[in-house]
Amino acid sequence: MSHPKNRRGLILVVVAVIAALLSSSPAEAAAPLPMAWGVDGLDPASVTPQVRNHVWDIEQIGNKIYVGGKFLTVDNGAQTVSQRFLAAFDVDTGVWDSSFRPNLEGSVYALQASPDGTRLLVGGEFTNADGLPNTSGLVALDPATGRVDTSWKGFVERPWTQRPAVVYDLELGANHLYAVGKFSHVSRSDNSSRTRTASIGKFALGSGIPDSQFVADVTGGAVWGAGLDPDEGFLYLTGYFTSVNGSPGTANLAAINTSNGAVRTGVQPFVANHVVSYQHDVIVTSNKIFVAGSNHSLQVLERSTQRLLLQHTTGSNINGGDYQALERSGDVIYASCHCRVEHRTIGQGNLDGISHVAAYNANTGQRIDSFVTQTSGAAGVWALKADSNGCLWIGGDITASGGRKVGRFTRLCERESTNLAREGVVSQSSNYWPTVGASKAVDGSIEGTFTNLSVSSTLQQNNPWWQADLGSSQNISEIAIYNRSDCCPERLRNVFVFVSDSPFTSSDPNVVKNQPGVSTYMLPGARARVSFVNPNTSGRYVRIAQSGVSFLTMAEVVVLGADGQQPPVPDTERPTVPTQHQATVNQTTVQLSWNASTDNVGVVAYEIYRSTNGGAFSFLAETQSINYSDTDLQPNTGYRYYFRARDAAGNKSWRTGYRSVTIEDGGGVGQLPAPAFVNVTRTERRKVVINYAKVAGAANHEILVNGQLQATDNDSWYVVRNLEPGTTYQIEVRAIDGNGNPGASRLATVTTSP
Repeated sequence: MSHPKNRRGLILVVVAVIAALLSSSPAEAAAPLPMAWGVDGLDPASVTPQVRNHVWDIEQIGNKIYVGGKFLTVDNGAQTVSQRFLAAFDVDTGVWDSSFRPNLEGSVYALQASPDGTRLLVGGEFTNADGLPNTSGLVALDPATGRVDTSWKGFVERPWTQRPAVVYDLELGANHLYAVGKFSHVSRSDNSSRTRTASIGKFALGSGIPDSQFVADVTGGAVWGAGLDPDEGFLYLTGYFTSVNGSPGTANLAAINTSNGAVRTGVQPFVANHVVSYQHDVIVTSNKIFVAGSNHSLQVLERSTQRLLLQHTTGSNINGGDYQALERSGDVIYASCHCRVEHRTIGQGNLDGISHVAAYNANTGQRIDSFVTQTSGAAGVWALKADSNGCLWIGGDITASGGRKVGRFTRLCERESTNLAREGVVSQSSNYWPTVGASKAVDGSIEGTFTNLSVSSTLQQNNPWWQADLGSSQNISEIAIYNRSDCCPERLRNVFVFVSDSPFTSSDPNVVKNQPGVSTYMLPGARARVSFVNPNTSGRYVRIAQSGVSFLTMAEVVVLGADGQQPPVPDTERPTVPTQHQATVNQTTVQLSWNASTDNVGVVAYEIYRSTNGGAFSFLAETQSINYSDTDLQPNTGYRYYFRARDAAGNKSWRTGYRSVTIEDGGGVGQLPAPAFVNVTRTERRKVVINYAKVAGAANHEILVNGQLQATDNDSWYVVRNLEPGTTYQIEVRAIDGNGNPGASRLATVTTSP
């Protein structure tokens, strides 16, 4: 389940599994990291037996990742330990933390860190924690030990019934925690009050005392997900229910006032994708509502009206898979499902593959096509969490990711690895056209449309092949083969993948597979959009071949070296992020500027990327200077920019935050002033607290650290977390107007405690 308010302090996660190195793409090369530990077993007493799913939510506090669900054990392949429903793992290594040993009598569905990191708030269908009374459904735990924090006074009940109270999602506000699920009362653990409210509760964040004035009546089922709007005026509810407070048009999706629980009116009712519908999760941005749920649908609604803008589906109403969880990180929204089929955007005619997780632009709602995962597992992915290292944790019923076995959860981390095939010499047995030769399979594009000359293709011939000479023997961990996307997937079928230190002596794959020293891997049948091989062997030559008379067409081939075995380079350190980036308008020209980055060897260029009217970013230009003029722009058009530094070895800095401008009719731009002050009020080893002056007329404020967008905030106070001890940071605050344009910014420089 998603907790958008808790995205504070997270760097924008940009993840794709074994994607080609597309510098202009919103999603960059990444891979699943090996996980030593996993979870297994299923709670036989769960009241949600229709979903055989092990992991339901993932959360982070400090250097720990917490995994909650219906599992019974943790194991690393050699050791199995009884650890029911909730476990902690090291965020860097994935190793199980044996000091965190909670005692919960029932499954866990929702996890939420308190803002100060001193509590792990847990929701589920447990009847008690630590054997204590009045701890059913909702409890606060010590994140170090797992023991109950008895200063938290709230819990949920279903008195006078044998069925347990269940919390399916937790949503964090500025001063309150919202719990949703299937329960009838919110109560105080000291037995001083009990308030009837159907499946929705509001609790004071400090004490856990339930708000007796916040009541609602959900009928016809349970609430599965919740999402606060950015202003915290409304709490959006998704689930399998027929109405909220008896109001018409509130089935499956409704918004209620956070003050009194009244239903939001004056908006279009939600229209499900099928007559039988339930919705699992919801995220609300400044202008859109993302609703994920049944009959294989992710709907993107206009926030002001709830009008349907976009609808994404997996497969069809017969063979697709439902969307289950949402996670926002910066301008990316990740959505998971139990699906490994085609992905469609209704009305746009596009068709592509999806494997349990997809990424979408939070501003436009469009899918980010370069984000590709490869996971296996019947119930799919039910939990998503972006961590402080820039990794995306995924969990559910997954048994493999990127060709590696995993124990129901894993993490995907940005990895700008070298495509060894792109660095080598490529060839193929014949060319359909000269413009679709072997080099098209290593051009850095997985787009895969033949007419766009983005595909390599042989003639229709006997035993066609494609080959890469890597120049020297390399340790090869993975090979990813992307099929064309426009048609004809059968032109990549029954594929042989060969790896050898010696040249291949025959064009016949049935001969090559018996050649001494050749490692052979077989991919049977017509291939999906992307196929993976994990040789974990060394070789200089990589060949992809088919037996018999056929074409051989491919969009891209990516050959990755084993960790620590990339081709030697003199420098692997990233430059620092360009800071204090500015964009000013003069008629139809935008003047861009930034502070110089530093590098252990030296920065050679700055890359500039641009988005027009909220669309996808694309590469604009590079320059050796610290300023650039973007000329001949169009009136009444919005532009956004970000920047990266690059050194001579090709290492790139992390991206800056976005800088937005609008060219008005006749030139010029409206811009809010900088905050009057940004003060650092508290400094610790890994976090600082800032106080800033809110700008009059601002719709929101953005917090950036060293040029990286951290969060959107409107509270005047913000806690910047996950910092390094004894390190100097630039904290930047800027106002955002109602159109999403940032104003001038004000900086504060701070050094964390050693």
